[in-house]
Amino acid sequence: MKTAPFGNSGIVTSRIVYGTWYLPHEDRQDERGLYPVDRKKAVAIIDRAFESGIRCFDTADVYRGVYYRASDKPGFENIGQSERILGEALKKLDREEYVIVTKVTGRTGPLENDAGHGRKHIRSAVSRSLERLQTDYIDFYLLHAPDPGTSLENAARSMNLLIEDGSILHYGVSNFRPDEVEEMFSVCRECGLEPPSVMQDVYNLINREFESSKLRIVEKHGMAAMIYSPLAQGVLAGRHSTGGGIPRSRYEKLFSEKVQSLASSPEIERVKRIGERRSVPMSQVALAWLLRKSERIFPIVGATEESQIAECSMSTEVELSDDEMKELEGK
Repeated sequence: MKTAPFGNSGIVTSRIVYGTWYLPHEDRQDERGLYPVDRKKAVAIIDRAFESGIRCFDTADVYRGVYYRASDKPGFENIGQSERILGEALKKLDREEYVIVTKVTGRTGPLENDAGHGRKHIRSAVSRSLERLQTDYIDFYLLHAPDPGTSLENAARSMNLLIEDGSILHYGVSNFRPDEVEEMFSVCRECGLEPPSVMQDVYNLINREFESSKLRIVEKHGMAAMIYSPLAQGVLAGRHSTGGGIPRSRYEKLFSEKVQSLASSPEIERVKRIGERRSVPMSQVALAWLLRKSERIFPIVGATEESQIAECSMSTEVELSDDEMKELEGK
């Protein structure tokens, strides 16, 4: 596993990040017809990720580890489940060996101030995340999405206060528009505040909007770019089912339809062709393409099987040629 500086933060970590948005589930359904997270298997996968050289782990306070549709009305009982499982898995390791990234913004409870970037919510949310993660500090704390009800200055000040009291080391933004990111840097300069050091967004061979709209901002400001959905929800890896062979469509109809809509993308055949030529899995080709696009990019990969995380971790060893990069991009 290759490592790299995580932006200009001074922290060095693995180029591949393990993400906990979607975790392995049991083969039984609960009262809602959903499949509960298999906690034992999830911990085993996190252990395997660490053994494979992954030292950076991504989560969020709203992650439950399973996909819920709005119609499922999941409530708040499983809020933070991914943080709890990650904390359980990592607590046996030396805290200096790994990096934790978690996020705040989404609704975590029924009260008025249980969401957003207000200081009251951020203070409460970081305290709960620290407890669930069983750690004294969070390496990178991200604003999960823009909050129209809170000014960027207020949000940046709240994050700086958390840095000062030792709750977090650095902060970042996720799913922000380019102009919002630039405005936050401007606000931080004017107010003498530490700016965000990481940006998280979607980017893959099929969806390349990040490349044209945000990558230049990352490089301009010396940020790290954490990329989610680098394999387009498994499409670029040739996977369309979860662990145990249970199709996602059996309990994630809407999500599955979105994935299937990508299945005819021409990029898939290009990835497959190069993978066959090199005798490596499609996932390694797709991730290697991303890693080659910028040294500031850190793809976040999910897994429901130990073999998947081991496979993805080897992508840093695949070095694509200029001709292969062009072929993948259809040039």
